[in-house]
Amino acid sequence: MRWLAIPILFAALGLQAAERGEVDLAVYTGADFLDQSQFELSVMSVHGLQVADRFQDGRAVLNYGLYKLEIKLTGFNRYERSFMVDQPHTDVLARLKLGDVANYHGATAPTRIIGTLRNSPVPYDELWVRAEPVHEGQDSAIADSRVGTDGSFSMAVGYSSASYRILVLWIEPDQQHPGLSGLRPIHGTTVVGVFPHSESTVEIDLRGTVDAPGSDAPAY
Repeated sequence: MRWLAIPILFAALGLQAAERGEVDLAVYTGADFLDQSQFELSVMSVHGLQVADRFQDGRAVLNYGLYKLEIKLTGFNRYERSFMVDQPHTDVLARLKLGDVANYHGATAPTRIIGTLRNSPVPYDELWVRAEPVHEGQDSAIADSRVGTDGSFSMAVGYSSASYRILVLWIEPDQQHPGLSGLRPIHGTTVVGVFPHSESTVEIDLRGTVDAPGSDAPAY
């Protein structure tokens, strides 16, 4: 009888146990669903309480309220969103996106080359940029990047000092075989020096480059 009296006493005092709901978290990369052990998880209540440790295999029981979710995984953009728990069961789907260099999440920031192409005679989205080390340093690497519609590009090129030759490659349509194309180098005279864990910027003018001879250009 004593235990039965406790809920009655709480009700008489206007106190109620906090309502709670089950939360199922699914994290998707665009190719696979991830296990919780594969990413870094943060779930913060509106009161500033960290509750990520309550999740086991992507499932937790949380008090009703508003929460901020944050997921970090190397190679992907940081994922952030809020979700509300206000019913017995809540599903939360987190869709991760591959990170560009500017949003790279990892233990150590890589050396980066960030650039802009100007005056391209062909659409920017038909271009690629390649960085090849001229004098290789430790951890230097060849890097490729698609060019954005605004002419911008960015690449992680390793973790050490080095000089890089910048190649601009055009996805040239094959006029004799519609639907096919090949990569044709249209610029390759720019050299950029980089330093560990820093960003180097470059601007390249492509005016008139597509008319340059390319029949003997190497394949990439």
